Amino acid sequence: MSIKTAREAKGLTVQQLADLVPCDASSIHRYESGTSTPSQTIAARIESILDIDVEEAALSPEQRLRRLAPDLLTLLIEARSLVPHHPKGKSWHTRTRKLLERIAG
Repeated sequence: MSIKTAREAKGLTVQQLADLVPCDASSIHRYESGTSTPSQTIAARIESILDIDVEEAALSPEQRLRRLAPDLLTLLIEARSLVPHHPKGKSWHTRTRKLLERIAG
């Protein structure tokens, strides 16, 4: 979850979050847009207020997927026994692994 999404879920404005941290509202805008990274102290305050991991929140959706791809691949391989074989004999495992490897880069 992004900082902005978490802030909005808590019903806070940018200024309200900035007041709680405390920091400038412009800093919160920069953290939300990814143009700036908060110090460890500020990140800890934001994490405490919003109940999120700021480092994880700063990742793009593609970066999150890359982090999850190995675990997702493992889960899919384990789930293989639940999926019937392809009618043309193509391996579900091979097709899934190749797709995830392409996604993960």
